Amino acid sequence: GAVVGRRFANRGMDFAKAHSKLSSAAARSELAQLRSMYEEINHKVKEASKPVEAIDWAYYKENISSNKDLVATFQKEYESMELPSYTNEVSAEAEKALNEIVSEAKGIMEASEKRAAELESLLATLESNRTDANTTVDDYASRNKEVDAEIMAEIEKEEFRKDIA
Repeated sequence: GAVVGRRFANRGMDFAKAHSKLSSAAARSELAQLRSMYEEINHKVKEASKPVEAIDWAYYKENISSNKDLVATFQKEYESMELPSYTNEVSAEAEKALNEIVSEAKGIMEASEKRAAELESLLATLESNRTDANTTVDDYASRNKEVDAEIMAEIEKEEFRKDIA
């Protein structure tokens, strides 16, 4: 249990980095809940991995005077107990599942970052090609060379009514 706990605790989680990548309040709230659960689990793992204090048999032998053999009997029985050892049969499976989830999350994050870059590029293109009341014919022609060439060809051929129905 303690080794698994240490591996889990050492893995770490950069909540500040994750928080900076979130945009919605709902996502930030979910991350805060995840962080709280993560910290609670880490606290429990640290508490559980502490060694158990040894029983001070001499103290009890001195302070229990009603039955002198009682403490000796308890000590003998306690020391002869064979407790079953814990065999962690799910750690490997849990580690594998965690690695799969982390890998999947990384893939989703990479795809999301790629798509965000594509959208930012598209937005920049759209903004640079935007026309408004202050856009001149020269501005439009400089951004749309094919249209400019077509217009110039129509002017040279005097096809002024070509596109009018």
